[in-house]
Amino acid sequence: MTCMRLERTLLPIACMIPLLPLAFAGCRDQANPSTASLRPSDSKHGFIAFIGAGPNDPLWPVLQASASRQMPPADIAPSVRFLVPANDSPKAQADLLRSVIEPDLRGVCIHINELPAVAPVLQQINTRGLPIVSMVEPVPPEIRAAHVGVDESAVGRELARCTLEELGTEGGTIMVLHAGHDHPFYGVRYMAFQDEMKFGRSVEVLGEYDCKADPYLARKIIRERSARYPRLSAWVSIVDWPRRGGQAVDDLLPPQTRYITVGGLPGHWPLLREGRSCIIAADYGLIGGQALNACLSAIRDPTQNRRLIGVPLVRLTPVTVDDYEKRWTEWLATPATQPNGG
Repeated sequence: MTCMRLERTLLPIACMIPLLPLAFAGCRDQANPSTASLRPSDSKHGFIAFIGAGPNDPLWPVLQASASRQMPPADIAPSVRFLVPANDSPKAQADLLRSVIEPDLRGVCIHINELPAVAPVLQQINTRGLPIVSMVEPVPPEIRAAHVGVDESAVGRELARCTLEELGTEGGTIMVLHAGHDHPFYGVRYMAFQDEMKFGRSVEVLGEYDCKADPYLARKIIRERSARYPRLSAWVSIVDWPRRGGQAVDDLLPPQTRYITVGGLPGHWPLLREGRSCIIAADYGLIGGQALNACLSAIRDPTQNRRLIGVPLVRLTPVTVDDYEKRWTEWLATPATQPNGG
C-alpha cells in the first residue's frame, strides 16, 4: 500500500481533458463482483475513505480537521480512514485509491490531484454503487454523489471585481491566463470573469492566453510576455496554475506587476502582505465536514446524486490576510478525540 495513514489551502489540477472520454470509456471492472458482495448490508458498518491530494498539499490538514469535527459516533455510521498518498504525484493518488477498493468500502471523499490519473479508478468505484464526493476540485457529475466547493460563476465575477478594484480608478493593463470557454470545470469561471470585466472601462486587457490548464505552459507564458511588457499592471490567472507544484511567481513578475488569482493558500500570503496581490479564497474550513456529511447521506439514501454544495467566498487583500491566517489556524484544530476513526 502506497499511502501514509494519519490519525489526525486555488489549487490545482493540470487537467488533460481530451483524455477523459477515453479514460472513462476504457474503464472495466475486471473482477466484476456484485454490488452486494462489496457493500455491507448494514450502513453502520464498513469505512469511508477520506483521501487527500498529496502529503505536501496545504489543504490536506484543513480538510482532515474539518471532517474530524463532524464525525458521528462509531455505533451509528461507518468509520473514517484518513489517507494521503505517499507522494504528491497523480499516480500515487491513483494507486492509493485503487488500494481502498475492499469489500468493506462504503464511500469515498476525495480531493483529486489530477483527474485523468484517477478517472478510471473512480469509474470502478462508481460502477460498484459506492458514493463519491469530491472536494475543492470537482469530478464529473455523472459519477459523483456530491461536490463540495465553490460556485464557479461567482468565483469568476468576484475575480473580475477584485481586479477592477485593485487597479482603482486610475486603471491599468492586464493579461489573463485561462483554459478556454469549453473547459468542463473552469470554462464557466472564465466566461463569468469576462462578462464582469465589461463593466470596467478603466482596465485594458492586453492579452488573454489559453495555458491548457498546464502549469509549465502558464509559467512560460508569464515569463515571455512579462519580458515584453514590463510595465504591465497585473497578471490575472483564472486558476492558480503558475504556482502548481509549489512554484513561486515572484521570479516571473516585473517588480510593479500584481498577481491576481484564486486560492488563498499560505504560499499566497507573502505576495498579499507586499501589496502585490488580491486573491479570491474560500471558507476551506467547511469543506471536509460538508463532504463527509454528504457521503454519509448518500450511503443512507443512494438516490441522492450529483449535488453541488457551495462554500462562501472570501476576498483576501493586504488588509484582510492577517485575519484569514488566524482563521486558517482555527481550521486546523481537531477534536481531542476522534471517536469514529477507521
